Amino acid sequence: MYTYRLIALYILTAMSLWACRPEIPITSSIRIDMESSTTPLNDDFYGLSIDEGEVAAIKAELIRNSSFDEGDSMPGWHTLAPFTYMARSTSRPIAPDDLQSLMVSANPSGIDRRGGVSASGYGISLRRTERYELSFYLRTSYTTTPVELEVALEDSAGAKLSLPMKVMPTYTWTRHRHSFIATADAVNARLAFYMRESSLFFIDQVSLIPQTTWNNRGFRLDVMELVDSIGPIFILERKAANRAASGIAQDLNAWHALDSVRTQQKAYYADETWLMADHDFAGMYPTGIRVHGLGCIEPSPSSLRAAVAQACFLIRAESRPHTFRQIAFAPIAGRYEPGNFRTPLIFTESGRSYVSPSYYLLQMFARNIGEVIIPSEVQTYSRPHVERAAIDLDTLDGSFETLAWTIRKSQTQDSTYNYELFASLRPRTEDPRLLIRITKSIALKLEGRQSLLYRHTGTIIDTLGLAALDIRNGQALDLRIACHYDTIQCYLNNHSIHRAVNPSLPSLVAIVTLDNSTRTMMLKVVNTTFHSEKTAIRINGLKPRRAAQVICLQGEPGLQNTSANPKRVAPESFNHNFPLGRGLVYDFPPNSVTILKLRVD
Repeated sequence: MYTYRLIALYILTAMSLWACRPEIPITSSIRIDMESSTTPLNDDFYGLSIDEGEVAAIKAELIRNSSFDEGDSMPGWHTLAPFTYMARSTSRPIAPDDLQSLMVSANPSGIDRRGGVSASGYGISLRRTERYELSFYLRTSYTTTPVELEVALEDSAGAKLSLPMKVMPTYTWTRHRHSFIATADAVNARLAFYMRESSLFFIDQVSLIPQTTWNNRGFRLDVMELVDSIGPIFILERKAANRAASGIAQDLNAWHALDSVRTQQKAYYADETWLMADHDFAGMYPTGIRVHGLGCIEPSPSSLRAAVAQACFLIRAESRPHTFRQIAFAPIAGRYEPGNFRTPLIFTESGRSYVSPSYYLLQMFARNIGEVIIPSEVQTYSRPHVERAAIDLDTLDGSFETLAWTIRKSQTQDSTYNYELFASLRPRTEDPRLLIRITKSIALKLEGRQSLLYRHTGTIIDTLGLAALDIRNGQALDLRIACHYDTIQCYLNNHSIHRAVNPSLPSLVAIVTLDNSTRTMMLKVVNTTFHSEKTAIRINGLKPRRAAQVICLQGEPGLQNTSANPKRVAPESFNHNFPLGRGLVYDFPPNSVTILKLRVD
């Protein structure tokens, strides 16, 4: 009995402590004015951008380097036997616009006594019982006795995955077609061309595609299903992708936009802090910008943190419809390449596909854009953008003589550092040039009779200050650069020439839009911090219902999807009911992109 009483006492004590725990305070608020005038949104705001190189990743073609014009080492092609030789040939080309073919000197050897070559593509993926269509051109040499050629699908060890096709080469180029039926599933299969006797043959324009493609147009079924799931409004054509872009647009019921020189074109590939910061786009750029590429160059371009940074940019672009006409993501699809900041939305590896967090971000925003912008105000705290100094001097063309060079560093109370550079320089020419890297993204350039302070990250170059100078040959200059917290100041001969303050990084970035046809208010919110942000949502005017639909992309900043774990980062959709008797309060998760959808009466 005593034990039961003791347990009950423990439970009551725990319940009392739980009930008395301090409630997490509201740290931010979003004020929404449903009674003020609204701003129309561009109904064709989100789309995809495509060029010739990106078309190749969307095509269902399984053969890489099919016309043997990619690289000197002929990537994707290998010999099957030790004494077989292959080389690029320009003898007797098929056509004036296809001057190269593959010459194969087949000398059978090994256990299976055959000689030839194989095509592995980027990793050919086969599915059992599915049909694959082969096409290629074949000839032999006038000085060679024709020998029967066999063509088959195999695994990496040479085991057959189809019945072989047999054909006798002729002395003139002849096109051959065949349908293979895969006898087993395979991830890294290959297409083998081989002979049982020594001989010489030439092949060109080799193609192997699944019989089933998207709308029978030759595009990969898995990739195009993912593209279709985004719901793009337009396909922006760039470079030489005319026919493919118009075909894709037709298949997706999206209109086809030409890359017109009359429209301002920009690609925004920048680091995390630039994308998150609240820039004065109206003052920096002209109106009617069509964005033909958007990406985060660091941290990892395919991480969740990169998508969070992109979301901040998208919300600010949505809220400025006069400045930003359209946003087109690029590239659409491709292979994962470490170090390449132009990361595709859809990764294609060994015939399989998976998507990046940025794919889900575009899908969330393209499907939930609304018709008008509702005036709103976010009240939250901001973090200063402090960059560690990385001072490096480069006297371009040796046109300056460095007389003195000193860097002083002092630590502040909040563990950041102040840096000061003192340099004494003497120009050696009438038109001296100097470049000083101040931080990772900010530099000072002295060139001719002017001084330029600018930020350079990815494809972004922002002018932070421009000043006229009076520099004379042989006259010593005293230059001082001070980096204090988020501020950079530059002095020349004790006169201030530049002062720039890094834009702050807000904790929350938000926009509110309304779909009039369904009377649905959509609140898009990005939490850039690494802790949850308890936020009061205060609405003036129309009252929303308390049942909300939530779509949320969240997780650890560095998370990425992989072929082994393709769903590691994916949005969650669920319903949320705000409790009665109190205002609307929502706890936005750390490092997240959230869309709250509320019906309004």
